[in-house]
Amino acid sequence: MDATITGKNYLDQFITGMTALISRGLENLFGSGVNSPVLGGVTWADLGTVLCLVLFVLLVNGFAAAFLRRKTRQAAATEGRELRHHVFGALGKPLYVLIWIYGIYLAATPLLLKLPADESLHFIRVLFDKLFDLGVFAVVFWLFFRSRTFWSRGWRL
Repeated sequence: MDATITGKNYLDQFITGMTALISRGLENLFGSGVNSPVLGGVTWADLGTVLCLVLFVLLVNGFAAAFLRRKTRQAAATEGRELRHHVFGALGKPLYVLIWIYGIYLAATPLLLKLPADESLHFIRVLFDKLFDLGVFAVVFWLFFRSRTFWSRGWRL
């Protein structure tokens, strides 16, 4: 394995593979017309891929919400599980925001990878990466801050 591969490079490679897979599926479904350009180098297949990825994020968010709701109800129903109830309640909002941050990054990356290697357009990719990093940091900090209230109340895991 190459030691220079970072998390974002791995995510970009994963998204590139997913984009190719979804694009081939859309081409098989709708014909070769999906590879015609819409705006610059962006094709209908690229837009369809972005739509598919956004729908995937909606599904993941829905499953996470249903799972946390069910676990929160189960923890509230059992006696002596007050801590678990609060932990699942505290995880909810930060987890949903984190799913959407990764989802937006996932959905926008196929379009960002289509940008030409022009220096002025490279700034857009760098800015998007920095916003992604800032968003993940903010959610982790938010989660840490919410969990801090449990320790201040004297609860232990």
